[in-house]
Amino acid sequence: MIGIPLFEYFCEEISYSELSVCNFMEQVLEALAYLHQEKIIHLDLKPENLILDKRENIVKMIDLGSAKEIGTENLVAQGDGSLEFLPPEIISGRPVGSYTDIWAFGMILYASLR
Repeated sequence: MIGIPLFEYFCEEISYSELSVCNFMEQVLEALAYLHQEKIIHLDLKPENLILDKRENIVKMIDLGSAKEIGTENLVAQGDGSLEFLPPEIISGRPVGSYTDIWAFGMILYASLR
């Protein structure tokens, strides 16, 4: 299999460096920056939605089924994913924005470095 979930890759490796985590997370941030620049928020960012292409060493973000276009109104999203990666605003029913994806990214980064 060429593409595997990023966390599965981490589990398969006997050891991996902070530098490799930094490289992968930089790619995720670049993808988020692109989405946010296009006024789209992912809203379901979690480890299962980050796939590593082992041939190219590229992380791909998948499952944009929950993604929403950011408009002028207060967008409220419902979360049905893993609680450990859901941002507080989704859990509490408050308006969401690009900061919602950044919370999930931070949780993924934290889990990657543990």
